[in-house]
Amino acid sequence: MTSPESLVVYTSDVYKIYEPRRGLKINCDVVRQRHCFPRDHNFVRLFGYVYRRDTVLQNASTRSGAFNLFKFHLQPFTTLSSSAGTSYDSHHTAEKSAEDVVFFLDFLHQELVCEKRACEEEILDYVLVELSRCLQFAGRCSECVLTVDVRSFHLLLKLWETVWRIGSAVGHLLVNTGLSGSLSSYAPVLGRLLFWDLLSSMQQLNRASCICLQDTLVDVAQSRIAVLWEDLSKAQDEVVSLGDQEWSTLPSGSKEVLPSILQLELVSLLLQKGVQVPSNPSYCRLLLLSDLTQHPEETVSVAKILTSFWPQNATEFAMPILDFFLANMDECYDKPSLPTTGSIGQFVENEISPRSLVSACDAICSPDIKQRNAYHGCLSICAGALRGASQHGNPLRQITGRVYLKLSRSRVLTFGNSGLTNFTVMMLVFARYSADDSSSKNNNITDIMKRFQERVVPPADLPLTSARVRLIVACLSSFELLVNLLRRPVNLAPIFTFTVNRLSQETTKVHSSDVIPPLLEVLEDLVTANAFNHGLVLHPEIRILYNKCAPSLQVSILSTCSYMAERFYKHNLQSDSNTDVRESQDHFLSSIVSVMLPMAMVNLSRMEKFSSGHEINCAADLCADILVAIIKWRYPLPGSIAISPIVQELIRHVDRQPVFVARVLASLVDKSDRETFVKVWHELDGPSLLLKLVMYIRCPSPEMDKVMRIVLEISKSELFRVEHPGPNFLSCYQQLVSSWSQHHQELMQASCIAEAAAFRKTVRALLNVVQFDAKSVADLPKAQIAHLYQVVAVLFTDAPDLLYTRGLADCPLPRLLETFVYPKAQLREGKTALPKMHIECMRTQGHRFLFGLVQLLRDNDSLIRRRLAEIVTYYCKIFPEATPISMFLIMTKESPKLTKVMLDTLWSMDIDRSAVIDILLEVIKKCSETFSSAKHITNVHLTLLTKLASICGAIHLVKFRMLLEVCLLPCGVHCTSDQIRDIGPLMAGSLSKMDAARCLPLLDLVTSTWPELANHIVQDNRIQSAFSSEENRKALDQIKEKIRLVGVK
Repeated sequence: MTSPESLVVYTSDVYKIYEPRRGLKINCDVVRQRHCFPRDHNFVRLFGYVYRRDTVLQNASTRSGAFNLFKFHLQPFTTLSSSAGTSYDSHHTAEKSAEDVVFFLDFLHQELVCEKRACEEEILDYVLVELSRCLQFAGRCSECVLTVDVRSFHLLLKLWETVWRIGSAVGHLLVNTGLSGSLSSYAPVLGRLLFWDLLSSMQQLNRASCICLQDTLVDVAQSRIAVLWEDLSKAQDEVVSLGDQEWSTLPSGSKEVLPSILQLELVSLLLQKGVQVPSNPSYCRLLLLSDLTQHPEETVSVAKILTSFWPQNATEFAMPILDFFLANMDECYDKPSLPTTGSIGQFVENEISPRSLVSACDAICSPDIKQRNAYHGCLSICAGALRGASQHGNPLRQITGRVYLKLSRSRVLTFGNSGLTNFTVMMLVFARYSADDSSSKNNNITDIMKRFQERVVPPADLPLTSARVRLIVACLSSFELLVNLLRRPVNLAPIFTFTVNRLSQETTKVHSSDVIPPLLEVLEDLVTANAFNHGLVLHPEIRILYNKCAPSLQVSILSTCSYMAERFYKHNLQSDSNTDVRESQDHFLSSIVSVMLPMAMVNLSRMEKFSSGHEINCAADLCADILVAIIKWRYPLPGSIAISPIVQELIRHVDRQPVFVARVLASLVDKSDRETFVKVWHELDGPSLLLKLVMYIRCPSPEMDKVMRIVLEISKSELFRVEHPGPNFLSCYQQLVSSWSQHHQELMQASCIAEAAAFRKTVRALLNVVQFDAKSVADLPKAQIAHLYQVVAVLFTDAPDLLYTRGLADCPLPRLLETFVYPKAQLREGKTALPKMHIECMRTQGHRFLFGLVQLLRDNDSLIRRRLAEIVTYYCKIFPEATPISMFLIMTKESPKLTKVMLDTLWSMDIDRSAVIDILLEVIKKCSETFSSAKHITNVHLTLLTKLASICGAIHLVKFRMLLEVCLLPCGVHCTSDQIRDIGPLMAGSLSKMDAARCLPLLDLVTSTWPELANHIVQDNRIQSAFSSEENRKALDQIKEKIRLVGVK
């Protein structure tokens, strides 16, 4: 042995000393590493000393010293418990000692095993004896696994493993050399002791052992694989000799029979590690049976591993587990979810749906997906047995027979929600693997579905809750999803019948909101999976369900049906259907028309007129999808389907639900293309329909904007020619009306009288679709009335010539005036007031109607003059502020003829003088603000002033002076001397009849506004004689002085 001081002698480049790494943390991973020393080094460091490598074991003194140091460094770890970690000198010293122990064991393993050098039997015997004494000194792993710390346990495990490997290597060496002796008994004894020691350690650790222990156990068990089943089934405690020590086979405190779960986990561990374990299905089945009750999840997990390695025994493993779960079918095997706010400590079940049930079936049937609970694991084992079954040994009949025997109808009917769900998933798995089984009619999918329905659907006299009905519907529907995936005929009729019957039960109320959503979900899933290729149709019962639903749920039904129709025609466009599925698709298309279309129409007549909203939109989208599906169908339509009746059925609702019709037409373009829209449009009376939609639909309406633009683009008629359509349908409509008027004027200017008459006739025939009367307008919603007034007013302002021709009785103008402007018939009946909404509409739109009448006021047409006078008189009574009359005068300020008519009308009104003055004052103010030419001032202000001059002596109101003032001021600027000579005598004669106190203020007003007129008045002899008194003459002289001062001679 060389002292540490002499290390310097050997630190040359030629002789490098191997020194283990320092600061190494001794844990599970480090202890497992086998540090093989470099073979080209002649020196090694052990326990802090440097040894010549070839003399450590060969030299008796060095060998003895090395083992004494080994025992010295091993001793603390046999007593270093996890709770007394400070009993050693320090953590660093303990770590250093652990490293020394590990490296010495690695050195022994390398020298005796890895190097495979021929050692003398005396040396081998010495080493094995010393190691066995060290084992006796250190004790068994299982005896201290719970009392020492982790480092101590792993060092002990390292010691036992190294001794066993050395013993095994020595045994193989003796066999290969043909020698035999006491050394050959070390390996079997060590293996047996270590095998039970490690199993006992795992048992004490509750099978939560580390990877080191598992790997060592796998290696030891692999060496004893021939007697593995005998070891597990017949564990006997015997006394065996190891060197000069005696050992008990089983560790102290160990039972002769290992727990079943531990045995199963050992076998599964060996299989997963690649050990060729001979199969023993009978014994494994006993282990599974004995452990299912206490550890179902672990047992199922292990059984699944066993079946993956021994598929030929899958059925034998599956049956006892299946029996256990059949006996406990009504249990919930899902692990509770984490508690959420509001449900602390409570487990909320996941919502069961057809899709979730089929997804669970798919996951169970997939060998690569880990199951979420023990029951699904059991079904996965059964699926594995069915999946790997041969044609002559299919266990499906055996498995299903067991299920039918133990789960009778009476028992299934007692199941709770968990039991029913578990039963459904199990039957789905069996049905999944019965599709290809034609060996027996009792084993096919039809038989399984029949037996399932017999057990799940209760008798009609047994009342069910809403939740139970919902679950049964989901379970039954899940089978239809699976059937479609297996390309078998789909039949939803029993499910719809069951749902309708349960919604009608009287004992317990079943809510449609709880039952119908699963049906809608399965319909969407079936269509997504192209089930219309496999017999899917819409049954008439869905209409019964629709009528029993609340409006919100009806919208959901319509949305689902719309999705089904859309999915159908998109599939039809993208794929080529073969002859095998044509018949199925024809039936589906027929059911769309016969079931979906009436369902979409059923509520349109019940809803309020001119409705809008989500319900109308859903019905319109469904009808559009149906039309697209029919038009885009690539094959001859079934005999019961024709496009024209369907289109007419849709358009029939335009008078009540125009928004519905507009959205249907707009959706045709959104969902398909312009060709589809054109085909539908050609089935309609396009111009009349378009005008109705414009009359009925309020702005803004994106759907109506789209319809209007498309019609203007595709139409070739003279009625629909607009070069640059506006941003919305109302502006397009106004452009359209203007184009009618312009075209009519061009024909008249070109002397094409016959063509103009024919065009007027065409337009008037089109306008006849507006068959309104006062009562029908009054029944409309308020917003609808306002829109209608706005649309009709456009006809008056932009195309009045097309509304009226003098002497013709078929003109629409009288009817429109009667309905919207002046209800003469109602007034004759004594109804002096229009509805409030009509009044408000005339307040904002009345001037536009008057403007249209004015444009027709030519050739002294008595009808137009009379209607205009009646309207102005009527609305001046209703509107004291004369709002529509004032706005109308502003629009028609350049019409002297109209002004005269207006003033004559106002002057002749049979209302009190004060109201007349208020209206006249408002009218003249508006005229004064807008009129600028002398001609118009003369026509309006002077004409009214002439009328006022004759009566000014009879009126004593302050507002009368204001009216005179607004008339005098413009006249004083624009009127001539001749006009003064005409009106002066009238004014003087009227003023002379008044007393001086009231006449002087008026004279003063005339003087300040129109001094020329005042000069003419004061020179009149009647005024001179009226102011004959001295006081009055002085006042009159003052007025004359004012006239002189302003420069009037």
